[in-house]
Amino acid sequence: MLGVMPYMGKKMEQLAPGIPPLDITIPSYSAEYAQGLITKMSDEARAFYKSIELGADLVYPLIYGFAFALLIAFLWRKIGWDKGLLKWAIFFPLIGMIFDYGENFSIVNLINQYPTPTASTAQTAAYFSLGKWSFVFASMAAMIIGLLTWGWKARVSK
Repeated sequence: MLGVMPYMGKKMEQLAPGIPPLDITIPSYSAEYAQGLITKMSDEARAFYKSIELGADLVYPLIYGFAFALLIAFLWRKIGWDKGLLKWAIFFPLIGMIFDYGENFSIVNLINQYPTPTASTAQTAAYFSLGKWSFVFASMAAMIIGLLTWGWKARVSK
């Protein structure tokens, strides 16, 4: 899977030079930007983008969502943070995964609305993107904090 997304990114760059996919715009974008991006793409680029959203990008969130959740659960248990409020951090990647799916389906809807993608659909995609990135970064922070704390506790206990 790791090789699939970079390949698709390169192919997308060939089909739509200088037009980055909405999925990788951090943290989000305006409705006008999303509408303009979709209308600037060629028919072939839009078709390929749609195939990514309905293909590999349906599997990718499952992989990272559950892998990150399992890693956070493992780390939290190792450092004793698996009780109380902190235990809920394991849900960050799963919530991010849900936002990612919302983003994907909103982007497909934008593509389907070509030549006149609506501002409301574009704004919905932007909100899902913001939610996705917020929870992905919260997940990464939880993993880094867990790794550092685990390392620190292991070092102190020697």
